[in-house]
Amino acid sequence: MQKPEKLKHYLKCYENKDLESISSLFSEDITLRDWKISVSGYENALAETRKNFKNAESLSISILNIMESEDSVSAELKIVVNNEEVLSVVDVLTFNDKGLISSIRAYLGREDLTYKTDLMHQAVFNKLYRYRVIYNAKTTR
Repeated sequence: MQKPEKLKHYLKCYENKDLESISSLFSEDITLRDWKISVSGYENALAETRKNFKNAESLSISILNIMESEDSVSAELKIVVNNEEVLSVVDVLTFNDKGLISSIRAYLGREDLTYKTDLMHQAVFNKLYRYRVIYNAKTTR
């Protein structure tokens, strides 16, 4: 299985909260880091994953983009927790020579950034359009 397929498999297991399958993907010396925690070791990574599963009634993960390097693969994700909280996340998975996940780094993005930028652009456009209309009205008198 190639790295992008391994990533997709991991994310599907995560979405299904399948701790048993996830445990078979982790190396003994795995490191797990996100915007809240940083742990090392198989048991600690499983414990954090288990904790995440307990805190989420439901998970939905959409893959927006995948990038691959020699020993890593990353994905831009849209994660919906409990059908209401939307997280924009970039996961970076690194694999050892046995093909097991040796590190997971997760970076939280800003879901609302695009929306706020769109609103700002609309406000600027409306303001410029209003001034253009006012300017045209003054120059045509």
